[in-house]
Amino acid sequence: MDKVWFKLRQTHYPPGPEKAILAGNGDDSHAPLCLGHCIADLKHIDFPINSGAVVAFPMRMNVFQSHVIDFKWERTSGFATSLALVASAPVAAALGLGTVKASVGLAFKRSVSKHEEYERLDTYIVQPSRRYVEQCLETDELKRYIGNKADWSFFLITGIRVARAGKRSGESTKNVVARGGPDQAYAESGTLDRTEKIEEGKVSDFVWAIRLAKIHKGFLMTDWSMGPYTRRATFGQEGEQQVDVGAVVEGEGLSSFQVVEDDDLGEAIVMDAEQWGND
Repeated sequence: MDKVWFKLRQTHYPPGPEKAILAGNGDDSHAPLCLGHCIADLKHIDFPINSGAVVAFPMRMNVFQSHVIDFKWERTSGFATSLALVASAPVAAALGLGTVKASVGLAFKRSVSKHEEYERLDTYIVQPSRRYVEQCLETDELKRYIGNKADWSFFLITGIRVARAGKRSGESTKNVVARGGPDQAYAESGTLDRTEKIEEGKVSDFVWAIRLAKIHKGFLMTDWSMGPYTRRATFGQEGEQQVDVGAVVEGEGLSSFQVVEDDDLGEAIVMDAEQWGND
C-alpha cells in the first residue's frame, strides 16, 4: 500500500539498527518487524509467516529512507449520546437521584486526546518487484502457508516508520449527567465525572507504523496480483483515483479502525480504533 500506513498501538516493537534495515540482506534477527516480513492479515503482525526466512532484496531493489525532524502527532476524539429509561430505586441512588421510580434521562460524554512528539520520524521503504515476490513464493514457509488453497492472500511489509527519542501523553474524560423525576420535567439531577491522565515521559525508539502490499490469488485468477487497488490510494489529489481505504481495511478483517487522511502529504494513516476508546 504505497500511501497507506498502519499505526501500531504498541510501543514495544524496537527497530533494527539502521545499517541492517538499509542492507536488506534477509537477516531479521535484529527486530520483530522487518521489511520483507510476510503476515497473514492485519491482526497477526506478531507472527510473520517467513520469520527467519526473509528473502534478501536483489541488487536493484534498494531501501530508501527519509526523515521528519521534530515530529508531533495529536489526535482528539469524542463521543456523546443520551437515552431515557425507567430506573429502579438502586439505579437512581447510584446516580445520586434519590428514589426515582419514573423516567430518567442519561447523557453520556467521552473524550480522548493523545499527544506524541519525537525528535525524528524515520521512514524506510522498498518497492518489491514481481521477481522478488516470486522468490518469496518459492520458499518453504510460504508454500506451507498457501498449501493447496485456490484462494489465498498475505501481506508483505514494504515500509516501516521509526519514532526516535520522544514522549507520549494522553487524557481520557468520562461524564454522565442524569436527570430524573416523577414526570418528564426531570426535576432532580446528578453528575458522575472521571478524568484520567497518562504521561509516559521519554520512550525508546520503536516502530511507529508499517506499510503493506497485498499479495493475492483468487479462484478465477490465473496468476497472483500485488495490491493493485491501493497503488493509487491518494487523497484530494486531482486526477488520481480515489480509494475508500476504510472499506478496503474492513474487507481485510480489521473491524475496529479509524482512518486519518492527510491531504497535504497525500497519505492515510489507519489506526486501531480501540486505542482511542479503551486506553
